[in-house]
Amino acid sequence: MADAASVEARYCIDPAFRASVEELDAVAVADDLVVTDTPTERARLDALGVAPDVADHVADLLPAIARDDDAWWLVTRCVSQLATRVDAAAFVRPRWPSLERADDPLAPYLYVAAFLLAVPRIESWYRDRGVDDRVMWHTLRDLGVRMRIRARTRGRPGLDTEQRWLTQHFTAQLFQLGRLQFNRDGWYYAPELAPLVPLTATGARAVGVHIPEGGGLDPDSCDASFAAAAHFFRDYFARDGFGVAVCTSWLLDEQLADYLPVESNIVRFQRRFHMLPGSTGGNEDVFRFVFDERDPREDGVVARTSLQQAVVQHLDAGGEWRVRTGWVRL
Repeated sequence: MADAASVEARYCIDPAFRASVEELDAVAVADDLVVTDTPTERARLDALGVAPDVADHVADLLPAIARDDDAWWLVTRCVSQLATRVDAAAFVRPRWPSLERADDPLAPYLYVAAFLLAVPRIESWYRDRGVDDRVMWHTLRDLGVRMRIRARTRGRPGLDTEQRWLTQHFTAQLFQLGRLQFNRDGWYYAPELAPLVPLTATGARAVGVHIPEGGGLDPDSCDASFAAAAHFFRDYFARDGFGVAVCTSWLLDEQLADYLPVESNIVRFQRRFHMLPGSTGGNEDVFRFVFDERDPREDGVVARTSLQQAVVQHLDAGGEWRVRTGWVRL
């Protein structure tokens, strides 16, 4: 019989995640969680943007996951935990443990299975709210994108480190509206925002802006996304009073304008925002998003695009990249 201890041992879970495992252990598991027929699950994997060959493999593994006590213990608790946080006003992202140390053929696909089994619950939320299901599938397809990134950067398909980010998609906390993603927990305390957004004990309530992989930042697409977000949050979250969107990203580092053309899409994207004071180190983010987690100075990466060349030129000159925060009215 599976329990928290057997799951920790089976998947070589780092002790740093013990509190997360204990939290999952306390979750009441829904009694209606089952793997349905393979064609249905396979079609859902397609809708989630999973590459066809990987989707075939995951669909084939689902019966084995359902029969495996440890695997099913983890999957069902993750699904049930998501269900309790759908549309939560004060959302806390579940911190599911990393499985990257596990030497087990099922491990890379357990969180994929959890998100797959969570689809009916998030589908019900969209249906009950009257939100166009095209928004839902466009949002949830980020699962497939994250799996492809993982395969590219770590050499094998699956999911074992990006699951915390994806929990927002399956709990009605994050939505992809055209080119950009917007989430409901864009909390940021700054005096500059106080007159513009609702204030709580936590800080200023704003929508978070995120730039997913898969396309440029051409102004027309961004205009359409921000316009869609203004309507979306007014129509479906009027009670929250969202009127400002906040973006925290290395893409807002003004130093990029020293290297890129003034009319480049990145520089034009920066100009949308009113910048807030302060910054944090951005080299790690730049390496992750521009060079697939590699350091171009040490890993022999060839800088091919103008952005990659700008990154390397700045580093070679002794500079450091920064993460900045800016805001824009919706």
